[in-house]
Amino acid sequence: MKRHLLLLILPAIIVWIASCGEMDEHYREFLEGGEKIYPAKADSAKVHPGRNRLQLTWLILADPKVKRAKVYWNNRKDSIAVEIKKTSSVDTVKVMLNDLAESSYVFEIITYDDKGHASMVTEVVGSAYGDDYEKSLLIRPILEATTWNNRGTARFGTTGPEAIGTQFEYEDEYGVLQTLFVPVEELRARLPSFKEGSTMRHRTVFTPSKLAIDSFYTKWQSVTPAIRPEKIPYPKGVWSVIGFSSEETSNDRLAARIIDGNNKTWWIARYSTNATSYAQGHWVTIDMKSEHDVDGFVILQKEGDRKIKVLELLSSNDNENWESLGTFNLPNTQGVELYFDLPARKSFRYFQLKPISGHDANQQPGLAEISTFYVE
Repeated sequence: MKRHLLLLILPAIIVWIASCGEMDEHYREFLEGGEKIYPAKADSAKVHPGRNRLQLTWLILADPKVKRAKVYWNNRKDSIAVEIKKTSSVDTVKVMLNDLAESSYVFEIITYDDKGHASMVTEVVGSAYGDDYEKSLLIRPILEATTWNNRGTARFGTTGPEAIGTQFEYEDEYGVLQTLFVPVEELRARLPSFKEGSTMRHRTVFTPSKLAIDSFYTKWQSVTPAIRPEKIPYPKGVWSVIGFSSEETSNDRLAARIIDGNNKTWWIARYSTNATSYAQGHWVTIDMKSEHDVDGFVILQKEGDRKIKVLELLSSNDNENWESLGTFNLPNTQGVELYFDLPARKSFRYFQLKPISGHDANQQPGLAEISTFYVE
């Protein structure tokens, strides 16, 4: 019995010994000369991309043995030595690499103590950007530019995900050159003290990542604003939604979201349970709290699906008797304010929207924002 048991166990022992030999071979450089204590490796390494340059950062934990580091790239054909002045706390090491070709890189970071002992390798991947990247950028279009009473206004179209804003240069009413930066979150730009009849120029500013140390720009484009009164949306701070056909409560797609001033929150009619449909009739009623002189509506489609294609708008002063203001065809856009003019100015307190059809097969409409505007 013992002999048979030994014959069964022996192959397993041989395999285990062989595997241990392979492990020893793999870790031989770390085991030679007995047990070693290695300096702390670079922790939380990051690449901060720039224009033909980049910055590497990493953390050195509370290890007083760390004295220097070496960074390798291009398959270790290039390297840089880094002196480290360690404190008693966690330190951030910053290394700037200049004059880099526009490309992606793999960096290896090794730290050393004062006796030359090396840490384990930390690897991080990143890119340097340049002319090729900048030439690929598309300017954020200006859909409409107007000026009135020495004030300029521009409405934006959509732009790429890496855009951070638009830069303007224009001449003010006193002939002085002015600059203005408008963050990408803004859908309109207001240029104070704009010289009527003059030309402004604009370009879009990009950063390839949130960690980027440099900005990149499209080429300048010029536009001469039309001289006409501005369409000014009414503020919605006191408005309220006082009625709706349905809303998707499980995902916070509430009717009140269409007047909350947040482009990233939406109303969607109920779809997760007891799904609604266009055939049943969708509607939302809004109370502006007081009578407004309205020249039109500003509408912002939601992101993704369930965009409205045809929309009827109605008005009332008592929330009982309603007058249709017409049906409006909404384009399949997002991130763009859509202005719809009324044939003539109307005064009312309440308005109601009734989606009639959508841009896809979903039967529940959705909307990001709606407001009224007046012409100054």
